[in-house]
Amino acid sequence: MCALYLLQVEKQGRRRQSQWPVPRGLRLTSTDAKTLELPGTLDIRTVPELKESLVAMLAVSPDLRVIGSDVAIATTPGLQLLMSAACSAEKQGGSLVLVDPSQTLQAAFTDIGCSSLITDWSKADG
Repeated sequence: MCALYLLQVEKQGRRRQSQWPVPRGLRLTSTDAKTLELPGTLDIRTVPELKESLVAMLAVSPDLRVIGSDVAIATTPGLQLLMSAACSAEKQGGSLVLVDPSQTLQAAFTDIGCSSLITDWSKADG
């Protein structure tokens, strides 16, 4: 069961085909509307804007691809947001795929006892 449910937009049962805002410090890949490169710092300051992007992405597609190679700092709020995004994607029949997670990101999930999530999300990448 999900502790947090990100996608409020889906309650209306509609999907928007629009571009989402690009938060400061986040780099979104231009080739795929389902791919997001995480910022170097994944903490309480970056979570609100990152959440906006993830919610908008989920409104377009339940399949998310998140690139974690640049994450140098990862705190609990950032990890909770990723878990919530994965939960929201699953509720819509999709999934979160984590591509190239940094050692910092892997260690942060291990520290909170959730290393299996990193493994599962990374396996989905093939």
